[in-house]
Amino acid sequence: AVIAAHPFRWDQPFADIIEELQPDLDGLEVMTGNMDDLCRSQARTVQRKYGWAGIGSSDAHRVEVVGCCYTEFSAAIRDSADLVEAIRTGAAKACAADR
Repeated sequence: AVIAAHPFRWDQPFADIIEELQPDLDGLEVMTGNMDDLCRSQARTVQRKYGWAGIGSSDAHRVEVVGCCYTEFSAAIRDSADLVEAIRTGAAKACAADR
């Protein structure tokens, strides 16, 4: 599964990159502790436009943000093949932990 991480960070023109390069993505990181609300909103808009799975991750570089964001899967994940299938079929939901 191919997932683009932290789009729109650092004022990256991610929407333009997608239009120009048309990558074959399966998912897009839409929620992480390293993305502000604007980046999350922009990522969610692009994710929905293309029908990719929305992925959450803590992308932790500091212990206090471990597990702040994560992905829930509606399918059982027993191995890497299950994980890839769940991402490709959209059986993934980006979530944020209540802290």
